[in-house]
Amino acid sequence: MQKKTKTDYSSFNIIGFLDEYGISYRTSGKNIANGWIGIETCPFCSGGGFHFGVKLSSNSGSCWLCGDGGNAVSIIANVAEVGWKEAYQILYKHSSDIVDWIPESDKPGQQVILPDGIREKLSKSAKQYLIGRKYNPDFLVQQYKIRCTDQYSTLYIEDREWDFSERILCPVYMNRQMQCYVARDYTGEKDPKYMNSPVVASIREPRSCIYNYDTLKGKIIIVEGVTDVWRFGAKVGAFLGIVFTHHQIRSLAEKDIEEATVLFDRGAEKRAKELAHALAAVVPVVRVAFIEEDDPGVMEQDEALKVKYQLIGEV
Repeated sequence: MQKKTKTDYSSFNIIGFLDEYGISYRTSGKNIANGWIGIETCPFCSGGGFHFGVKLSSNSGSCWLCGDGGNAVSIIANVAEVGWKEAYQILYKHSSDIVDWIPESDKPGQQVILPDGIREKLSKSAKQYLIGRKYNPDFLVQQYKIRCTDQYSTLYIEDREWDFSERILCPVYMNRQMQCYVARDYTGEKDPKYMNSPVVASIREPRSCIYNYDTLKGKIIIVEGVTDVWRFGAKVGAFLGIVFTHHQIRSLAEKDIEEATVLFDRGAEKRAKELAHALAAVVPVVRVAFIEEDDPGVMEQDEALKVKYQLIGEV
């Protein structure tokens, strides 16, 4: 079921890191082999003479005097004199991963703006949709503060409008503050099935958010969508799709995460592995897991909890 992802530090831009920290190095000359750079002062023994060599293809290094060395994270920690968590953050900052960046032109608003036509209680149709997918509507209302919209629901901002009719509204909280929301069609007739709140109606751009973020600590699972989180519960966060951003990775770097398992829907295995490689820059242990079902959200509850226990050792 699980495949451990080997950490790949080849995308780390060690030259950019050394330049930022004012560390003297050479790319050629005495004691420097082809494809290596020499750092003037060894970060482990403080010996001079450019005896600490770093192999650029792997960003691992060692000192030809003291014999000490390590991988990119170890080098960063010793050069910058920081702890492991901050070293991972620096590594990610100077790594050219496949992570998608949010355009500068997309500017979040100052507050979360909701559409009109929101019901105080879930409609009969919304409840039937949730029950049909074997969810407990009352529990979801209490645990995740979901609501739903009426037959007619529109968000108006200046001269623009968005149709949010007949959808379940799922607020996304980070650090106990609502940042944006996701709306899921409960009629089975709308396209797209999922809509994020517009950037101007959000405090944080939805693609930079992680659903169920405040429960993440220790060993966690990363899934695609909100319904997957509803199935698994605490310590499971949704990236709201398979396209992830550096903001989401950075948000996880701020948490005390020991181990992360990426569990995407069937057909998204490639994206799951790409995310795992990106997470390896900020999480010590990263794994990719696969299940027989096409979507974790369609699993039976008992089965989902068994899988969760297998992955992180708790339910």
